[in-house]
Amino acid sequence: MHHLTKKQLKVYEYILLFTKENGYPPSRAEICNKLNFKSINSAQGYVRILSEKGYIEVSPNKTRAIKLLKTEQTKEADIALIGKVAAGLPILALEESEKMRLNEAIQFKSTADYLLRVVGESMIDFGIFDGDLVAIQKTNTIENGSLMVVRISEEATLKKVFKDKDHVRLKAGNKEFKELVYRFSDSDINVEGKVVGVIRNY
Repeated sequence: MHHLTKKQLKVYEYILLFTKENGYPPSRAEICNKLNFKSINSAQGYVRILSEKGYIEVSPNKTRAIKLLKTEQTKEADIALIGKVAAGLPILALEESEKMRLNEAIQFKSTADYLLRVVGESMIDFGIFDGDLVAIQKTNTIENGSLMVVRISEEATLKKVFKDKDHVRLKAGNKEFKELVYRFSDSDINVEGKVVGVIRNY
């Protein structure tokens, strides 16, 4: 088995979801329409790559020729969705106990400990939109320039974080939002984790 690029993963996830909901796989035309490819040939190219990498099996000369392979990559794992985090001004993170089942083909750049649902549009330039799920790896250490969940007193926010001598700067990914600056001497500042992946529903 081989790792997938982001675009390949999108196609694979759509095939998984479509097959689960309908009981049969999508056609190349349906993949093309759903993922806004310019031509069916583009969808065919991704299907071929997924087949070469061992994620699916393709039967020639059939409209719905895709067969999902039962491999370690198609197992599912549970991960906790523990709350919501603001991508705008800080809001209280709601403690929830919902579990989400993710296919193991969804891979993050590092191990994710939990998911948070994003509220707001201040991170859109970083590719994170309202309603997205962000995968969080627990850490208490500020990593300059990383997208992190920061709790200010009892409120949490998602921002790109920069640490200076006596203060921390929280930068939004939207020009409509001002940079937030908090001095360590005046604020109770705690880093709760860093973003290691994003999940979006299409």
